Parts: sequence; C-alpha cells; structure tokens
Amino acid sequence: MIRCRLPFRLASYVSATLLAFVSAISCGSNSNPSNGVSQSQSVARVSTIDASWPQLYTDLQSLKSASDAVVSGKVSKAHATVRSGKPGYPTTDYEFTVSKVVWNSSGTDITSPVLLHQTGGVLDGTQYAVDDDPNFTIGEQDVLFLHEYTSGHFYVVGGPTGRFRVTDGMVSPMNDEGIQLPRTALDDFYTQIAQA
Repeated sequence: MIRCRLPFRLASYVSATLLAFVSAISCGSNSNPSNGVSQSQSVARVSTIDASWPQLYTDLQSLKSASDAVVSGKVSKAHATVRSGKPGYPTTDYEFTVSKVVWNSSGTDITSPVLLHQTGGVLDGTQYAVDDDPNFTIGEQDVLFLHEYTSGHFYVVGGPTGRFRVTDGMVSPMNDEGIQLPRTALDDFYTQIAQA
C-alpha cells in the first residue's frame, strides 16, 4: 500500500475527556484495509487519524469511575459517516446491541440498541480510522465502558482503553496502552468490574 502524510489538526469533539487533538495523517490506495470497513462502500484510500487521549486508564477502578455504564454486546449496524464540526472530520454512529448491562451508575434503563459515536468511518471512498482505536465492525463483540453525552447516545470512555474485545468467550484489551489484562474469561471480567 502507498501512503502519503497530510497533517492537519482537528478540534476535540463531544468532550475534552474523549479526544484532545486529532490529526489525519495518511492517505493511499488500499483495496483491503486492515482496520475493517463498517459500511458497504468501496474503499480506494485509507486515512489514519492520530489521537491524543487526555486520559488513559490503567486500572478498572478509575475507568469505571469515569464511566456512566459498562455494557457487553455486539455491533449490529453502522449509520452513514458524516463530517461534523470544523474543519469537518468524519464520524460514524454505530448501533450496539446490548446483551448485558454489567454496571450502570445512573440506575436508569439502558435500552438496546445504544448508539455509539466514534471518530472515523468510510466517506467518499476513503476510510478514516483512529490509529490505535480501529473503527467498529459489524458483528464485533465487546465490553464497553461508556459515557452518555446525550440521551441514548454514548461514546467509549478513554478511547481504546475503555474497549475490550470478546473472542470465543475470552476478553482482551483493544491495545496495550491502558489496562494490562491477560486474556480473561468473560464471566471473570464481569466479576472484576463489579469488584472495582
């Protein structure tokens, strides 16, 4: 794949706790991008976005304290990617079918599916993805630590540090920047969250 670097700075969205700065940095041609395509559009180029996360969580207690809810489930649908804010970075809302509310600080009902807001997506033949927090993909199973920024709309707290992938009943962190967690059985992870 051929890549070129085109830096530009973008303002933070939704909350200062999500992204401090975002810059789109690369483009190139790639017919089979590694970050996965969330929509059925064909992808001619990939643009990687670097994010500076103002808060990375290294333990479950602080991550849970910063969250409104922890849910387990599956990404079921991607909505159209749009440009939002200035200078117009791409964002996508995903439907996440909740199979279990692991923890809920507000006590209000969380109705499934919930809408997850994420920087990135496919727009005009280009796939945009945060380098260390890949776009959600349909069918992906996760345990997510969430903040509800408006009724029924959530984002993952701490970017990749609040996102845990579930594969064959085992949980692992999205990357190694946050909580150090060996592959753990899903029920054991629920217990760890409850005790945090």
